[in-house]
Amino acid sequence: MTCSVRHSYRHVSLSLACLAIFAAGPVLAATVVDSVDSKSGLIVVIGSGQAATPDVAVGLGKSGNVLVHVIASSPAERKAVNKAIAAADAKGCVSVEELGVATLPYRDYLVNTLVIMDLGKAKAAGFKMAEAHRCVVPSGKIVVCNGGKVAEVAAAPPQKKMDTWTHRYHRADGIPTSTDKVFDLPLGFKWNAGLPMNFDNPVRAANRYSSTRALVVDDGRCFTFSTAVVENLGDGWTSKYGTDQYLTCRDAFNGRMLWRKRVGDTYYGGLYIENMAP
Repeated sequence: MTCSVRHSYRHVSLSLACLAIFAAGPVLAATVVDSVDSKSGLIVVIGSGQAATPDVAVGLGKSGNVLVHVIASSPAERKAVNKAIAAADAKGCVSVEELGVATLPYRDYLVNTLVIMDLGKAKAAGFKMAEAHRCVVPSGKIVVCNGGKVAEVAAAPPQKKMDTWTHRYHRADGIPTSTDKVFDLPLGFKWNAGLPMNFDNPVRAANRYSSTRALVVDDGRCFTFSTAVVENLGDGWTSKYGTDQYLTCRDAFNGRMLWRKRVGDTYYGGLYIENMAP
């Protein structure tokens, strides 16, 4: 009788422990998702083998408003995340790769939010916080988890040496010289978005040189005023291009589109940017 009771007690204790482990995943996932206040841009999740990683990934990306990239620490974690992506129908918004974390695979200042599911395991795999500061945009978020809980939500260091470009010629004074000390000569593309050409429309001859009439950068956002948008494409190769102007707002650091507004069939309007393509 005594042996039977002890056996039942151990069985119940083991069952409760298993339930606690399975329950911890959704709880942590919900906490991480709630801690990410900006649900736009690019979010990176360093999995480190945590059971909650799949739920965190799809919880952040299933809305379709963000791109989520998961760095898995093993084939098993990659498989689990892919399974969750398929179940949540989040393909295209959430992706996963098995990669190292000593050097993160991103350009400088590209990631809006970095989620580290287990800082201790990430550091053991070679991760350094300096890499986070290199990849995360100024004042972006770094979410650090330890022991199955969100331990810290920190802001990436601001970058005071960056400049804005708020008018046609830099500022209202009309002097086209930036004071930016971070970005050097443009030797390549940081990101490329939109249509890769100007519209050579017979009724808009100047468009062959520039379909973009204005471009300004401020507060981490890039604003363009242009006809070179997918909405103006015709339904066939020989179709005429549309002539509506669109105001588009993108994340200045990674090109993720935030919103777009149709302005209408407005031509010039005092706006013309020479030698800007597209």
